[in-house]
Amino acid sequence: MHKILIFIFDPDLIEAKLKEKYPDFIVKSWSSRRDCDDFIEEADILICHKISDELLRKAKKLKWIQLLSAGCDHVLSLPSYRKDIILSTAKNIHHMPISEYVMSYILSLSHRTFDYMNLQKEKKWARIEGMELTNKTLGLIGAGSIGKEIARKAKPFGMHTVAVKRTPAHVEFVDEIYGIHEMDILLSRSDFIVLALPLMESTKNLIGKKEIEKMKSTAYLINIARGEILDEHALVEALKQKRLAGAVLDVFREEPLGQDSELWNVENLIITPHISWSGEYTFERLAEHVLENMARYFNGEKLKYLVESEIGY
Repeated sequence: MHKILIFIFDPDLIEAKLKEKYPDFIVKSWSSRRDCDDFIEEADILICHKISDELLRKAKKLKWIQLLSAGCDHVLSLPSYRKDIILSTAKNIHHMPISEYVMSYILSLSHRTFDYMNLQKEKKWARIEGMELTNKTLGLIGAGSIGKEIARKAKPFGMHTVAVKRTPAHVEFVDEIYGIHEMDILLSRSDFIVLALPLMESTKNLIGKKEIEKMKSTAYLINIARGEILDEHALVEALKQKRLAGAVLDVFREEPLGQDSELWNVENLIITPHISWSGEYTFERLAEHVLENMARYFNGEKLKYLVESEIGY
């Protein structure tokens, strides 16, 4: 008999679907970790966003982890992760809400929405010149399903899209594509730069002081990937010195972001609490994906979005 642990903050929908589909299985879920300790030792399947190394160390019978995130770095990097544990992700599930998140901020920044909100608070009637997106360059560092969907949404606004990818190949809706070693081309030309790539050893600290200095002083940086890809201190210094027009961060090296973080006090920086992936239909899509992969697993078929640990995604 299979024992399934759902360890996420909102498990109700996925738990109900699994119990309906597999009534003979033992399915347990908790949104906090205090009740997981005993059952994690018995579970053979784990469904989660993330897991601590302490919990994973206790999961002696675990055979498969189905992540509900697009990335898997936070599991592969755990000392207790064993290569005999099957690992699969939900990498093609979150591109809709994330791409809408990115475009909403591109539009808000280009039309100075946040500046007008501040003027409204001060009861000031003043005009600020914005920018049109037509003929502006959108730079995508990472051109997987998320990057591709951002590019698709940018096209009706007349934006020119440039991307870098680990293995350069044609990507629909992207006008120019380069290898990661040609990233300087993108950095120097883009009006908006979006980080949308997986975290691996090769991408840690990919964007630092040297890379930021190559960006236009009028450019905006948006990070919806992983906090470790970006040197946050270098970004803060660039923003304070007006070397960049602004930035939007949804991911951070430390999450939740500590109250003493210097990021909170940067004027032209927008902070959101790692929510770009979460949309109205996100958990419905995740539930469908989990059920499909569950059926594949029990039928001995190849799982969707299986992680190759040697590559890192």
